[in-house]
This record gives sequence, C-alpha cells and structure tokens, in this order.
Amino acid sequence: MTIIFSTIYILLFSYPVFAGCKEDLRDARDNYLFEYKDLTVKGVLEGNLNQTPRYRIETAYSLKSLVDRGCTKFSDYNVTKEGFQDLLKGLRPLLIEIQNSKEIEQVVYGDKSLGEDMKAIKYLSKDDEEFDIAYKIIKQSITKNRKKEDEFSKYLTELKCDDVDHSSDMGPVRHQDGTGWCDAFVTADLVSHKVGEEVSAMDISLGYQKHLETSNIIEKTGRNRERMAGSHIALFKTVKSGYCLEKSLPSEVFSQNGDVTIASKLEELIDLKGLSKSSDIVTCNGDTIQSLFPGIPLAEIVKSIGDKSSDTYFTKLRDKACKRKNNGLENARVNAIGSNVRSHNIKDKKNILKKVVEQLSSGGIAGFEHPYKMMFSSNYLEDDKKGAWHASSIVGMSRDDKGQCQFKIRGTLGEQAKFFEHKSKDGHFWISARELAANARLLFFLN
Repeated sequence: MTIIFSTIYILLFSYPVFAGCKEDLRDARDNYLFEYKDLTVKGVLEGNLNQTPRYRIETAYSLKSLVDRGCTKFSDYNVTKEGFQDLLKGLRPLLIEIQNSKEIEQVVYGDKSLGEDMKAIKYLSKDDEEFDIAYKIIKQSITKNRKKEDEFSKYLTELKCDDVDHSSDMGPVRHQDGTGWCDAFVTADLVSHKVGEEVSAMDISLGYQKHLETSNIIEKTGRNRERMAGSHIALFKTVKSGYCLEKSLPSEVFSQNGDVTIASKLEELIDLKGLSKSSDIVTCNGDTIQSLFPGIPLAEIVKSIGDKSSDTYFTKLRDKACKRKNNGLENARVNAIGSNVRSHNIKDKKNILKKVVEQLSSGGIAGFEHPYKMMFSSNYLEDDKKGAWHASSIVGMSRDDKGQCQFKIRGTLGEQAKFFEHKSKDGHFWISARELAANARLLFFLN
C-alpha cells in the first residue's frame, strides 16, 4: 500500500515538471537550442558564432530551465553541469551591453515590461551572484527610465509634422534585385530628387566599389576593409565625381516576362570575362550585353570583355556608357547624422528625428541605415549584427490616426514589394517616429 501511495504521490507531484516538456523543448530547439554540425549550444554560449548578447543569454536560460524541469539534460548538448557554470561566467560581460540597450528599448519604444532577456537574467541569477546583481541594477534603471520615457513621448507629441510627400516627384521605386546595392539605390534617389533627373544607381555602385574584384561585384565580398563603407560615403563620392543618367546606364534590366534580372545579367557578364574576342560572344550574349550598356556599340563592349589584362572592365564599360554630369550638385554638401553603429544615446535619436523633419519640410528627402528586418516587422529593434543592415529613403511624413508623426519610406525592392505589418503601397511603407528613432543608426542627406 505504501509503495502504491508513493508511486501515486510521485506521479501527481512530478507531473507539472514534465507537463509541456515536449512542446517547450521543441520550441526551444526551434529558437535557441540548435544542435547542428556547425552550430552547437556550447558554441553559442562561448560566442564563437557572432550571436548577439541577448541571444546567448536566452540560450543559457532556455537550456537551464529545461534541465531544471527534467525535460532534457546538459549532456544532451555535450555540456556538463560544471561546464555550464563556467560558460555562464563567460556571459557576465554581456550583461553591461544588455543594460545599455534596455534604455533604448524602454525609452524609445515605451516598453515597460521586463522582457524575455530580463526574465532570463533573473532565472540565471539563482546560481550566479553577478547575474543577480545585474538583474537588480537593470530593474532599478528601468524605474529611472520612466521619466526619460515620459520626456521622449512628450518630444514625439510636440514634433513638427506637416503633411509632406515627395514620392510623386521621384518616379517608380526601382529594384536592386540580387545585388547588395541598397546604398547605391538610395544615393541615386537622393541625387535624382536633387537634380531633377533619374540618376543611375548602377553607375553609383560601380564607382563606389571600384576597389572590388570583378568576380565579387554582386555580393561585395571583396570590400577593402581599410576604406570607409556606408551609404553616406557613396553619396559623398557621387557629389565629388558626378553622376550618370539612368537612360545611359540602366539600374534595372528586365526579362521578357517583366522580371528584374540585373543581378543575373551582371553574373553573365562576369562569366564572359577573359573570353577571346569572337563572334560567339555577340551571337550568344549580345542581348544581355546591349541591355546593360545600351549606349555603347556592341563591338566596343566585346573588345573590353576580351581584355584579359585588367580586372576592372566593369569600370571601363561604365566610363564608356555615359558622360559624367554635375548639374545641380555644384554647391551640394553631404550631411550625415549618427554613426555606423547603433547608438544608445537618446539625444542622438531626437537629433535624427529633428533633422528628418527639417529636411522634408525644406523640400528635400533623406536616406537612413537601419536593420533589414525593420521593413517587415513593426516595432522591430535588432541588435547591431554584422550584415544585418539596409538603407532606405525617407520621402514623406504625416500624422497618423492617433496624431503621432509617421514617415513614408521608399524601398529599393521595386513597386511590387510588400512590407508586412506596415501600411505599404507601390514599394513604399510607413513607420512611426518611434520606429525611426529606434532603428536609424545613420541619417544622410544633401543640403
């Protein structure tokens, strides 16, 4: 009888431990506990794979909480209990980064909740004194940030926001296709609006990336790390060297069914590099070549392609395609507000909003760098990760139904692009002033 009672007691009181394990374990593996050949839990916790501080801490929390509940074991992930504690010590420096980012999340987004990362830090603090100290510090900081949050909300309410829309002056949104040229397309938008003619984004990109090897012209993997990068640099170079018109050097090339194929056609042209000067090039690839460089006689293009002496024939073709112009840019000056890394400074955020409003009100437009995922997710704030950034143009502003300022963003993905969770049309979408402040790391424009 005692044995039966004990068995029932164990089953009853251990049930909550195992309840939901299957689903929670599946969710954790989908989100954090990857165990692939090149992506292990231990690798994430050690920081070998360039994950964000938040992701690494939440991975530790996910594993620890599931182990404590009996859903899994440390050994299932090639980690011992003692080894996990050592890995936890390695995460302590990340707590400072979490503390800094909390202010931006709370003040700019008005997020009063502790969030998943705070939940993770609190849980891990049970076995680590420094995590416990960090949790208490961040919690105190959240209380102090309430005042800053109220001040920022007031700033947004008082922000001047006339009904302005410059998109009708700019023509259809162009598509960068598979190229990594958002910086060139946004620069082309800014210059086109300034000079009143459609400027070639392809020209700007080839000029901005002259240091690239031909084989890397699409993905930009050969960037010279010693040179400054960023959309504002592309803008500065264009003002200095002049521009080429879109009709002379097309930034979009279409197939017969209307698909944008600029990237694939450039790749075809790359494949032709070093071929002999033969009629086969003209016969098989004449249409591709001529669509990219409509202003150059085909014979001259073939001659440049057959030149094996240089890896810069893209630049040669670019220079043959058009005469550089500077009309409308004689007194132009490039302005850049912010930095190439995400700022945790509220003053910087206010300054970016102020400058955007001033620029739009004076008849101009602006470009900004932001997390790529911001385009498809409302209220999105991404940690500063390598390769996660994108550039877009700000072309209008108005007040939304609640009287808050919102901004019209011009994308670089064509007129058919749909931006989920945002009001969007014809390749444009709207974001709130809060979203712009939270996500813009760099604002740039022409005076």
